[in-house]
Amino acid sequence: MDIKLGEGFDVQFSGRNDLETITGREAFEQRVAIRAVGYFHEVIGRNLPKEQILNLIQLEAQRVASDGEYLNDIKSISAQFSPDSVNTVQLTIVYNTNEQFQIDLTE
Repeated sequence: MDIKLGEGFDVQFSGRNDLETITGREAFEQRVAIRAVGYFHEVIGRNLPKEQILNLIQLEAQRVASDGEYLNDIKSISAQFSPDSVNTVQLTIVYNTNEQFQIDLTE
């Protein structure tokens, strides 16, 4: 169980002003988002080729998946630079059920 975070990773409160919690896949996706954003900010400042940045972001998402119970539920993890936004990487996880989780990592 994790504390639910909102946009900008702010703590989320319920209507009764209690901390909201999450479990399962929602908690896994939140962990991926937190670690991928942090890692993106770490590698984007390096002078690396774009393809290497994408590979490192994918690898970090795979590490999060292997730390938890969701690795076997994942069909693919991909990262690509956004065609519409500068310095933005789109990280996509496709589950075996063909459901997707996508997050935009930006400066």
